[in-house]
Amino acid sequence: MPEIRLTRRKLVQMLALLGAGGATWRYWQHFAQDETVIKAPAAPADAEHPSLQIFAALCAMVTLRDDLDHETTKKMYDVFMDEPWGPQHIAGAYQKMYHALGGKKPATKLSDGESWFVSHLLTTWYLGIYYHEKRPTQRITYEHALMFNIIRELAPIPFIDSTGFGHWAHAPESAHG
Repeated sequence: MPEIRLTRRKLVQMLALLGAGGATWRYWQHFAQDETVIKAPAAPADAEHPSLQIFAALCAMVTLRDDLDHETTKKMYDVFMDEPWGPQHIAGAYQKMYHALGGKKPATKLSDGESWFVSHLLTTWYLGIYYHEKRPTQRITYEHALMFNIIRELAPIPFIDSTGFGHWAHAPESAHG
């Protein structure tokens, strides 16, 4: 199948169809009328070595965002490819989502492992922290974590936007004179 173009609304419908978790209801409330287009490349032929492009498309599908930071995506790709069953979950989840979005009925819903992986990937994108019981916890990103998107224009990202190097050495300005 060639590349497909899809909307966030269709993505949410597909996630619910494949049993990707309870988050889909909150997504549906927010994106029910959203027609933002996201591109999805053809499904991978090699389940052992999904490409960075496939991983980036899976991330876009899971987060419903097409503006994810490229460098952060590359860091996550390296971490998730090294994870036990990581390549298989990336390829399997993407292939099922891709076929569901392309109008083909997937052979099965997401497996328990794939469903767990999708929520694991979403958590990592939102928090910027990678958690896995068989791997050390690590910070993938701070400033590109999706949890900051809601306040990005309203408040600085703590310790990133509001302070420069050495700023902590100066007493804070007081508004109370």
